[in-house]
Amino acid sequence: MLIVVIGKKKTSFLCQKIESGDIVFDNFGVGLHPTYVQKLIHNLLQLDLEAQDIYLGTNDYLVVKMFSLLATKNDWLKVLLYDSDSHNCPAVKHFSDNSLIDFSIGIYKQEIDLHG
Repeated sequence: MLIVVIGKKKTSFLCQKIESGDIVFDNFGVGLHPTYVQKLIHNLLQLDLEAQDIYLGTNDYLVVKMFSLLATKNDWLKVLLYDSDSHNCPAVKHFSDNSLIDFSIGIYKQEIDLHG
């Protein structure tokens, strides 16, 4: 299963997964052109995800948005929002209640106000 982990303190959760032998990519997509991030996601989806869990940690808005679109259309994608205060990592279906997206929308609105 492909599992996307987002949240302020996701690294400690991902480290636990590494310790237990899972495959983990933190800062997934950082430094790559969005076209290649999309191709990388496509390549990951071609793997037999029933055999091994793959955890992707990210705070990148474009990566979160790409997975947000996939998650709303597909039940096979599991999204975990890591809550650092309670050390809880519940599954979420939609990314809409995500501080990264909210922050990015706020910046976008500020830019519109400057040019509007």
